[in-house]
Amino acid sequence: MKTSSGLLLGVLFTLVVVIVAVVIYFNTRPEEKTKTSTGPSSTLPSIGDFTIAQTLSQNSDSETYTIEPYTIEYAEGDNEKSLSKNVTFTLNWTNGGGFETVSKIRVEHYIREKGTSTALQTVEVNDNRSGTAWDGASVSVKISGLPDDNVNQYSFVGQSMFKVIATHASGELPLYDGTEAFTAETHPPELVIKPGDLTATINMTGSIEKVFNVSLLTGTRGTTKDIVNKSYTFTATSLINDVNAKPYNVSILKGIELIAQDTTGTEFKFKYGELHPTLEDRGKYVGAELNTETKKMRLFTVAQESKASKITFAKSYLDESDRKDSGGIADPGDTYRMLRISNPKCITSDVACTGAEGKPNETEAGDTQFLFLYGDHRTNNTGKSWLGLTGRTKEEMPMKHWKIEETTTE
Repeated sequence: MKTSSGLLLGVLFTLVVVIVAVVIYFNTRPEEKTKTSTGPSSTLPSIGDFTIAQTLSQNSDSETYTIEPYTIEYAEGDNEKSLSKNVTFTLNWTNGGGFETVSKIRVEHYIREKGTSTALQTVEVNDNRSGTAWDGASVSVKISGLPDDNVNQYSFVGQSMFKVIATHASGELPLYDGTEAFTAETHPPELVIKPGDLTATINMTGSIEKVFNVSLLTGTRGTTKDIVNKSYTFTATSLINDVNAKPYNVSILKGIELIAQDTTGTEFKFKYGELHPTLEDRGKYVGAELNTETKKMRLFTVAQESKASKITFAKSYLDESDRKDSGGIADPGDTYRMLRISNPKCITSDVACTGAEGKPNETEAGDTQFLFLYGDHRTNNTGKSWLGLTGRTKEEMPMKHWKIEETTTE
């Protein structure tokens, strides 16, 4: 019995020692601090609303040419290189998020016929911004022919391509790579310079501009969405109000039937269908009218199809209709498009059109501009407007992205 009692006491003593040791350990060990990430955001920088405009004009710095155009040699000759000063490509885009660690953005120019191993010209974006100041910023970069005294001067003849590259904490990231976007056969004509284009600038008194709206998703330029016997609702949503976490405004075009104007599913006329909420507008069409006071175009309802605007579907960076999952299987999200029309520049300029009854003459009719439909970002809903991409405020910019859904009856 004594042996058993001693053994029992020994076991109890051991347990007490272990318990005390455990208590001391947990009371005296250093506290583990929650690790807080101080590194860069996991969101990579991205851009959207990307357009490239080609402008041909007689550069004031160009020499006066006295030789006849047909005598100019176009085999990388000096005249061809010099006349390239009359060509300007303007790249416009809007930054998305993820620019916290971006220190630099540059644009590189390539011409397919000259290869893509080395950039012909590089322009660094310098808007006196850095870090989060880049987020949501509108950026515009111009690339023109080099001056005659530059030993690196080159000819712009050929298929132009561009890269937009961001330098950030993890290295370099292509935001857009036009060298991989198209083949020689599918290259956008707006990005091609021909010898005759350079010749035409010699005696040019005005300028000619062609704009290409770049798709950053699939390289396609339109939509082939089935529209037969369907009615659609277009919704543009403003910035979010920090006070109540709701949009300042939502702009809607409801009950729209699409009347195809081409065979590619790119261009349409908009008709107010049977599901349009305003009864008196059903059967009418969407057009554009000039506000003579502001010299801006506004959305306008017209009775005849012949007076309706031809509206082009342009890619929006919000579009996820072509989305795929990690396995490459189609997993489409919301469909977004920008809505674009084209009209003569003189209509909205301070100098009126000079044709009969104030309409564009033959020359003015060919000098056009792209205007995009913007919903109203203000709560008083003063109306929808057709505006250019440049010069827009931070509040206006979201209102050109229209979510497209099939209209349903409530």
